[in-house]
Amino acid sequence: MKHLIRGVFILIVISALVSPMWVVKANRAPQSIDEVTNLSGQMVPGGEVNSFEISPDGNYVVFRADKHLLGTTELYSVNLQTLEVVKLNTNLTDCYDVSNILISPDSQWVVYSVLNSSNNGRYLRSVPIGGGDVKFISHPLMASSRFVRDFQITPDSDYVIFTCDFSTEDITELYKSPITGVHLAIPPNPAVLPEKLNAVLADNYSIYHFNLSPDGNFIIYSDLLGGYQRSLWHVSISGGTNTKISTDVTGFAISDFLISPNNNRVVYLMKDYGSSYQRLFSVLPTGGAATRLDKPTLTEGSIDQFRISSDGAYVVFTGSLDDAGKLEIYSAPIAEPDTSMKKLNSTLVSGGNIDCGLDNDYNDFAISPDGANVVYCADNAVDGRYEIFKRSTSGNTVVTRLNQAPSLGYGVYTFKISPDSTRVVYSGQFSNDTYTEGYSVSINGGASVRYAEFALAMQRSVFSLNVTPDSLHTVFTIGSSDGSTEGQRLYKSPITGGLAGIMTPNPSNTGHVYFRNIDFTPDSQKGIVISDMGTDTIDELFMVEYDLAQVFLPMTIKP
Repeated sequence: MKHLIRGVFILIVISALVSPMWVVKANRAPQSIDEVTNLSGQMVPGGEVNSFEISPDGNYVVFRADKHLLGTTELYSVNLQTLEVVKLNTNLTDCYDVSNILISPDSQWVVYSVLNSSNNGRYLRSVPIGGGDVKFISHPLMASSRFVRDFQITPDSDYVIFTCDFSTEDITELYKSPITGVHLAIPPNPAVLPEKLNAVLADNYSIYHFNLSPDGNFIIYSDLLGGYQRSLWHVSISGGTNTKISTDVTGFAISDFLISPNNNRVVYLMKDYGSSYQRLFSVLPTGGAATRLDKPTLTEGSIDQFRISSDGAYVVFTGSLDDAGKLEIYSAPIAEPDTSMKKLNSTLVSGGNIDCGLDNDYNDFAISPDGANVVYCADNAVDGRYEIFKRSTSGNTVVTRLNQAPSLGYGVYTFKISPDSTRVVYSGQFSNDTYTEGYSVSINGGASVRYAEFALAMQRSVFSLNVTPDSLHTVFTIGSSDGSTEGQRLYKSPITGGLAGIMTPNPSNTGHVYFRNIDFTPDSQKGIVISDMGTDTIDELFMVEYDLAQVFLPMTIKP
């Protein structure tokens, strides 16, 4: 620590919120400059940013905020080069709010839904990302009480697929509209209206959920009767024949399904709606004989959740298949019978499970982006003390513990695999039972490096580890988990460890700053974050531009 302190230099805040931009400079060469820009601009008093999305080309950020009318959430885009903010939606009355947004893969269009809180209706619109005429996506004559449930954009950015009860109230069906909009007949031009893709539904059936294939060529959807998803169906993106692809089992319903990344298989869970235990199956997208993937030794052994590797070769899933008191992790080839299933975890301590500290259940395991490895969290050796482990997706390697050995505390809270699949970053309590630490380790194991060692010495916690898209750096916050008891600051570090560089200046407000929803442009050169660092307790949208090749260590962490 002494050699770090000798290398410390004092941060000087060059400007605060005099203009929307702050510049932070170090007082020694080479200088490291971080520019923090308020992207949301002037808002109505009390107005806040709710969420944002970055366009795939990195040129725009689209965000939802009650920027002009307090309590009414509207849609905006900001050009990251010009910093111009444009309202995208048409004017909304006080009972309407923009509720969901998607940006097209070609970064040209934003598709959004508007919720009518007076009658719980929801409709779809599209608009050019830089602003322009708003287009209808759901039917232009759709009653205000009708509801658009789900929507997705095709990979070629030409169409929007959505479910809606347009034809018959409360009977949801599947539709396709051009992203450029639909309209009634405008002589001499004919009408362009949404195209219904599903076949005629049996009495009282609705469409519940759908997935669009990664190549955009077909859709798999589930039908619904009496509150249960009954069957899976295949239909081409061009419409035509609807084919049932799941096998009906008496007393069972569909509970979840995914299409493999290579478009070759559909994997689905079937749930016994009497006892609630689940089975896992795989089938061709066009139908045929289904293959059961799990092989429990328990009569009512059950699957919890599953994911598919990026190459489409394996399904990884958790479940209580061999011990009713243990949640364990397994993998199986996606198209081979259940005899090929392998357990990935080693023997768990009594009371142990595949679980990750205080994090939500969905982050208990992850498949590396290259599909080669599975990283999972478990209280393997001590009940209630969580650690992370790696094994090949095929199960053909030994289990490797990745984390720093905990001597105190809960162990691992959460982890993430870098986009290039080479490292794992994780946070938790390892040498104390009060403050959270952040670490990085090779996915193949070895020594872990700790981020911002000074934080623990100063009784501060490291939170919210995020890896940049180029896998070179980790961005994290230091302070309290929500900024309520002390301020947070945003830091960066090489993913393999080294000096921690501060990314944000001292806040211009006197309150306790916090950060949420941190994301990055695809080139890794800009960080986008929601924070109250401009006005205490008011969430605004900020951009942090930085040279990640230069990092520095601040002397103090101020609340």
